[in-house]
Amino acid sequence: MRLTDTIDFELAKILDNKVASTFTENRYAVTECTVTCGDGTEIFKPQEIIPEYAEYIYGDTLFAPTYAEVIDWLFDKGIVIEFQPFFTFALAEHVAYCYKVYDFNVENSLMFQLVDEMSSFRLAMRDIIKKLIELGKI
Repeated sequence: MRLTDTIDFELAKILDNKVASTFTENRYAVTECTVTCGDGTEIFKPQEIIPEYAEYIYGDTLFAPTYAEVIDWLFDKGIVIEFQPFFTFALAEHVAYCYKVYDFNVENSLMFQLVDEMSSFRLAMRDIIKKLIELGKI
């Protein structure tokens, strides 16, 4: 998992086109989409990534930014995430994360945290965005 990876479809649904990609113009198909590229036409099923070279898209889509772009977008809003990685054998030797989320627009900036448990990066980002929406921060 790299910060330059495209966010997963579930996180794209939660963000609901709030964050556009400046790195690529990839999009997720929400419904079956007909896409023209050059001389050809392709059909993309829901949850498939429509590449940036698509000329015309017929159907519902969602922006597909990278994780880094989402974190940068949050930073522009004054929200900073502190990730603490842990190598764990319990998660099949994968890296897990604890996190703290700060809002630097207010004096007491710690908003919420996950420190007693660990989560994968993808699930952590999904949970953070959901919580920020619940708090009315985004």
